[in-house]
Amino acid sequence: SLVAASSADDPGRVVVLSSSAHTIPSALQSGDLSTLQQEDYSAWGAYGQSKLANLMFAYELDRRCRERGLPIAANAVHPGVVNTELFDGDGALKGPLRGLVNGALALGAKTPEEGARTSVLLATGSEGKLSGRYWQNEKPAPSVDVDFVGQLPLPTALKNLLPSAAKRRTSYDPAVWEDLWRESERLTGLQPKEVAAWA
Repeated sequence: SLVAASSADDPGRVVVLSSSAHTIPSALQSGDLSTLQQEDYSAWGAYGQSKLANLMFAYELDRRCRERGLPIAANAVHPGVVNTELFDGDGALKGPLRGLVNGALALGAKTPEEGARTSVLLATGSEGKLSGRYWQNEKPAPSVDVDFVGQLPLPTALKNLLPSAAKRRTSYDPAVWEDLWRESERLTGLQPKEVAAWA
């Protein structure tokens, strides 16, 4: 198992593929998990929310491993804009627009090998011993954390009247990480004992 093959000096590595698309506004950024199973959604909105869920999974896995003293390093990675088939299935890109996007990808996107660098670094290099971080371009980076209301020059009492969804968009809320973890257990049907058996 991953835990048995790991030590404090050489922790097991879990590298989770996220994306800068995790910053696409979503209910999950405000702690609302009700949209996870909705049928009416936009493809890019769902993609962004899935990448935020991946990021939060890495943060929660790191928290749980630290809490239990397990020698596992969990990190999330944005590979960059990589010239792959990601845009091929997007029905919104047709005709000249598709040609424009494909041309831009050919000129400015990373190759698949370049896109894999950060993941490989975390899986094999000493940098991968760090845990609970979001990485891009081979170094740690901040993930989404925007407090719109907190930046307004308003009295606190007035700020508190605003809807919670308007208050903060963040990937750094441990309560949401745990809620998402439990909802993932419920949706997959996996229980902690079964998950531990895979570790």
